[in-house]
Amino acid sequence: MLLGAEPDASYQEATIRLRPGDALLMFTDGLIERRDQSLDDALHALTHLASRPVHDIGTFADHLLARSASDTDDDACLVAVAVQ
Repeated sequence: MLLGAEPDASYQEATIRLRPGDALLMFTDGLIERRDQSLDDALHALTHLASRPVHDIGTFADHLLARSASDTDDDACLVAVAVQ
């Protein structure tokens, strides 16, 4: 569901401390959504792809985009941030 589209939805806030060497990924479902696979399975596959060490954030993002398995013709957005 589009964030903020449901006026009665409730959200919880959480704080997570990122350390040097961590990467933060924000993406839309268009990056991983497949017709023949659940979103949970697709998210697991992306997590596996993202588990490698991040030496260069641009190369890391390219790695994820090149190997993502989306097949729905949906728009995809990926924001990757490396913590220094």
